[in-house]
Amino acid sequence: MRHPPLFPLQLLSWALLAPPAHAGNGDGDGAWVAVAVTALLTAGVAFAVLWAWRRQRREAPGAQKSLSFADPARLAEEKSRLDDIAAQLVRVEHALRLGEDPDLRSLLDHATRAEAAARRLFSRVRYGNAGALGELSSQLDEAGRAAQQATERALSLHGDLAFAASGEPVGCFFCARPLANPDYRRLVSVQKGDSREEVLACPDCAARAGRGEIPAVLAAPDGRTHWSETPGYDPYARRHAEPGNVQEVAAWRFQPRRPLGEIGRLAAGGAAAAGLLGGAGAALAAATLLDLDAARESGVIHEAVKESAKRMTREPSASRFSDHS
Repeated sequence: MRHPPLFPLQLLSWALLAPPAHAGNGDGDGAWVAVAVTALLTAGVAFAVLWAWRRQRREAPGAQKSLSFADPARLAEEKSRLDDIAAQLVRVEHALRLGEDPDLRSLLDHATRAEAAARRLFSRVRYGNAGALGELSSQLDEAGRAAQQATERALSLHGDLAFAASGEPVGCFFCARPLANPDYRRLVSVQKGDSREEVLACPDCAARAGRGEIPAVLAAPDGRTHWSETPGYDPYARRHAEPGNVQEVAAWRFQPRRPLGEIGRLAAGGAAAAGLLGGAGAALAAATLLDLDAARESGVIHEAVKESAKRMTREPSASRFSDHS
């Protein structure tokens, strides 16, 4: 705890208690008047110092921002609700193995977004923002309603079969999104040098590659271990859980230890990627091309431009616009 400066108070005490400077020369009244004036001035200075000190404490960053943790029992109850919603949505993900339905997909995506928002709020509350507890409860209500609607839609489409089995262990090569339904899978040809490998992707990542954008690859913190190489990684469960110890790496930066083709087969559940494109998905065998060499050149240029812009903003304006003639 910080304390106010004591010198003004000590000076005030000295001024009040010290004997008059000319007490013995017959001018006692004038000396006492001088002492009184000095005391009043000192008191004024002391008051100003104390006032400034107290104001500084009130305005200091974090002075009024002490953490307030939620009741552990209430937090555990909300965590249980979040886990139940996640488990329900994982079951819906598996139910899509029986057929692609636009309404079911839309309900699932909406519920997943609500669930992700609730998870972010839960993290805020858990780490000391108890004020967000009410918002968390409301968001969990929304996520729960959306998950229930998705569940009911799956049951109306497939009855008891909806949740009787699991989808294939297939995930998007890039973002690891589960791909239970073959009609939802897309094929992307990844070219690097003279090598070209086909990998399975979700529609969003395939569309990004088709637009010339660079999808991110989900990898371990080392930036070289693909999500499919992580023991026990379940794309279905991980989509409805905390992110875990992974990071997104631009595809052109990803430097795997294994050949891309081998990793592609791991992400596709161990089978050949093209072989998993059954049914209507087989028509998509003319895959989107992702040229990693061209992507690297584009990425390097983009990063150089960003770094140059940062340097310019850090330089004083006078140095950029001064007359050097």
